Amino acid sequence: MNKRERRKERAYLSAMGGIFEQPGTPADAQSKEVSHYAVKVTEAGLMIDAELFPVWANQKACRRAKAAVTSEAQRRINARNTKKYITQLVHQNFNESDLCMTLTFAPDRWSGSPSTREVKKMLAGFFRAVRQERKQEGLGPLKYLYVIEGGDFSQKDRKRVHVHVIMNAMNRDEAERIWAYGWANTRRLQPRPGEGLSGLCAYMAKTLPDANPQRLRRWGRSRNLEEPEVYYPAHRLSRRRAARYLQDPEEARERLEASFPGYKVSGEIACYRSDFVGGVYVRARLFWWGVGAAGRTLAKFITDKMEE
Repeated sequence: MNKRERRKERAYLSAMGGIFEQPGTPADAQSKEVSHYAVKVTEAGLMIDAELFPVWANQKACRRAKAAVTSEAQRRINARNTKKYITQLVHQNFNESDLCMTLTFAPDRWSGSPSTREVKKMLAGFFRAVRQERKQEGLGPLKYLYVIEGGDFSQKDRKRVHVHVIMNAMNRDEAERIWAYGWANTRRLQPRPGEGLSGLCAYMAKTLPDANPQRLRRWGRSRNLEEPEVYYPAHRLSRRRAARYLQDPEEARERLEASFPGYKVSGEIACYRSDFVGGVYVRARLFWWGVGAAGRTLAKFITDKMEE
């Protein structure tokens, strides 16, 4: 990351502290507290997350944003960022040849659900056995991502603990056989046109914002997962231009799809404002609709040329 991108990264982190949670309007985009708007692009496999965020005109707004972050607000921000990051990791590392597993625990072996610590120990043993099986079958290194749902993280309306796992391809029957603590249900990943695996990721991570008195992280990943590519295009948007795009979502959609040839915007372009600082935060998700990896390489080349 060069000096310009590091500067924009600091501006992005500052903006994210503004707690942008309320629906935004074109009028909000023209706040005089905002110097201009910058763009963050995260490319993860066949998915792109594009975020438009305010760069404030002075440090006063930055200080107000920082002061506004309570512990509850920070928990919501962390949960939102975690869900986004999980979705990006999944799209960067997995495809339709890989597996989605739901692991449950036999109720006759525990008086209630096993604790989060116990679940993590059992998962560690499971992944060790899977690595050994893959080695015997001549398969490559194991890649996985899991989310623990239910159990001891919430005292209200407790749900029996289970684990959602995504891992790279292997024999489904063998993967289920290795799980020795209850039942396992396995299927192939099924990306949907224009949505990819985002629906599955949202389902897996739906309980992450819930209370966690033990302060134990309830998701994990193998260390060999590839990180999504993050970059900050050099161009900037004025307050007036940002407001114009928000006024006409169709124009914003066309502009995004022109900037990323071969990709189409998925769903609505979301816009939020803050109760504490001016400006808006806008995010859009795009999925590849072209054909083949060569087309994606060409699209990236064209996009880079447009930014020069």
